[in-house]
Amino acid sequence: MTSSTTEIKNVLIVGLGYAGASAVQSLRDKLPATHRLVAMHESSFGYNPIGCLRAATVPGWEKQVTAPLNGLFPAGTRHLLLANHRAVKLNANSVILEELEPDAGKQIELEFEARLIIIGGGPAGVEAAGEVASQYPDKTVTLVHSHSFLFESGWSPKFGPCLASQLEALGVDIRYNCRPQLGDLVTGPIKEQEFNFSDGSTVNADFIYITFGCKPNSHLVGTLNPSLLDAKGFVLVKPTLQLEGFAHIFVVGDVTAIPENKLAGAAARHAWAASSNCLSLIRGKATGLKEYSAAGQHASISVGPDGGAAEFMGFVVGPWLVARFFSKGLGRRQFGWCYNTKV
Repeated sequence: MTSSTTEIKNVLIVGLGYAGASAVQSLRDKLPATHRLVAMHESSFGYNPIGCLRAATVPGWEKQVTAPLNGLFPAGTRHLLLANHRAVKLNANSVILEELEPDAGKQIELEFEARLIIIGGGPAGVEAAGEVASQYPDKTVTLVHSHSFLFESGWSPKFGPCLASQLEALGVDIRYNCRPQLGDLVTGPIKEQEFNFSDGSTVNADFIYITFGCKPNSHLVGTLNPSLLDAKGFVLVKPTLQLEGFAHIFVVGDVTAIPENKLAGAAARHAWAASSNCLSLIRGKATGLKEYSAAGQHASISVGPDGGAAEFMGFVVGPWLVARFFSKGLGRRQFGWCYNTKV
């Protein structure tokens, strides 16, 4: 998003997750001298959500999922980094910011006595089950899934079973076609209790991990115009990733209503496309902007550090290759590139 000042025009990037940091990398060295980046983030470090589950189960791995933001811009640059700031109101040509107290961050741990129940058999659920079962083979892990097999709709029929067989080999109990009665429970430790499922079965657990129902953090766009959000709160964008009626504002990442999997790779591709279009606008080329095309069904899913599966355009790759190129590092190389650091 661009707005004028008396001396230089600002290109503001709100949020420095995968999408925002990728946008910085795409724009930093290409902006003309008349413009600068102003990059703001609610903390003083970047975070790699792909590795968060391993950081919660493997001591020391918490150091692999954060990176300082000061590597985004070189010393003496005209660009500006605003760490520990939150955008609270979006106007057509300005943003109201709130300064936050510095956040040192803390390790999130999955602590439970013996029995973990994971609700939801999507990517987060499968990866959580794989991390815990591979790190703590003495624990009981139950994965509850509402469909008849993992990755059922729109995926290769080989993809879900490939992941399921690896989880079962680690001792994970997968309950299919089940919906638990959760009441007001949220993710975290609980006093051991019995859960009743819609199929009549039961399981005891002292920790519950809920992997579905996350809401998009789209409040800021809603302060500009609530009609820019769909019924689920995702941001409606044009094929060029611009907001309707606000050609100078681009929205990228998981918050968009683009019908595709919410993955780090997709967020980076959003950033590259939007950055290209932003540069075109700055150069006075308002027509012929690039349109973003979703890449279709594809994903790499880890099952602990030594397993996993990937699908791309209907082709399924098994655990040996996926472990070598994804599961062992969980995107650390890409994460380090985003923030100009080594993790």
